[in-house]
Amino acid sequence: MKGAFETGLVIIFGMMFMVMGIDYMRVILVNNKARIYAENILAIIEHQDRYDLDVDELIQKSSIQCSVCQYQVIEHNESSNRLWIVVTFPIEMNHLNYFTLSEIRLLTRPIA
Repeated sequence: MKGAFETGLVIIFGMMFMVMGIDYMRVILVNNKARIYAENILAIIEHQDRYDLDVDELIQKSSIQCSVCQYQVIEHNESSNRLWIVVTFPIEMNHLNYFTLSEIRLLTRPIA
């Protein structure tokens, strides 16, 4: 009887930690996907040395995509020939009932 009780406790707590681990792993994976997506956008803009509708179309047709991410390209305040690439993505930890948005900001080199 004692062994069954101990096994039950191990299973209950083990499942709790397993659910927590899965949620944390999901956050890490989404963060990595958003970072790669942002770096791809940065590379496309810097390779084209400009940002306009044609470059935006190249970004949307790129093979590297993030289904849960949103991106914005914003002009830098202090330097008009540099751009901010802002990628926003959700962070969800269901076991803590925690939902928020996070963002990754990258700054381009000076472009023409």
